[in-house]
Amino acid sequence: DNQPVIDLLDKYPSGIYDLLDESSSLGSSSDELLLNKIAKTHSKNPSFSMPKSRPYSFIVVHTAKPVEYEIKGFRAKNKD
Repeated sequence: DNQPVIDLLDKYPSGIYDLLDESSSLGSSSDELLLNKIAKTHSKNPSFSMPKSRPYSFIVVHTAKPVEYEIKGFRAKNKD
């Protein structure tokens, strides 16, 4: 069942994509604040986790193997 991953990424208004769009539109936000909001919002989602050894990353389990994403530059890439 992929519903937890779909909710994590795309469920309005709390999906990662929506949080990224919201953060990108705010001039006073930062990648770190975005990561904190994502972590707080999705801490109970089984498809989401935060690695202990890499403070500016998060993990999404949406393939056979967990995929780690680096938050630095997320907002800038979203504006492109």
